[in-house]
Amino acid sequence: MGRNAEMVCWPDYRLTTCPYPLTVGVERFHTPQGQQYAVLLRSQPTLALRRWFHEYNARQTVEAGIKQSKTVFHIQHPMSHRLIGMQIQLAFTMFAANFIPWAQLWLQGQTVETSEPPVRGLTRLKALVRVAANSPAAVEHYCGQTLVRVGPTSSLPGVVIGITLAAIQLALPLFGW
Repeated sequence: MGRNAEMVCWPDYRLTTCPYPLTVGVERFHTPQGQQYAVLLRSQPTLALRRWFHEYNARQTVEAGIKQSKTVFHIQHPMSHRLIGMQIQLAFTMFAANFIPWAQLWLQGQTVETSEPPVRGLTRLKALVRVAANSPAAVEHYCGQTLVRVGPTSSLPGVVIGITLAAIQLALPLFGW
């Protein structure tokens, strides 16, 4: 099924204490610590084994997002005491949680100069949000390209990020014509 996992299942399995037919699955994972097993029970209609395996293992992405919302993107204290203000703060936090992983991949492709240890700071999401976002930097413009040179006293000394900016003006109709 996967590079390090296998799964078998038994559809319409009947337990004496359960009135509904179950689909029972057993997964075997190959880890550095040895083989591990997981037993899965599903009361919904039987799915194809491959689809069930992939749906179950997709939960890791959801769990990672939940963990990030509690550690990296948590809201320490509401900036507003009004309901609409709290909703806006929460919406921006969720936007950041979805935007930062995309920006992280983009940023790695824009790095012009770097030393080895700071590169690790650009690959770890928590370090990128907590450290890189608060590092002092100088913005320089050269021949249509913008360079962001992180300060030598920051935790990312020697990192230079090159950004090519292209201004695009969308053709928008005036007054809805």
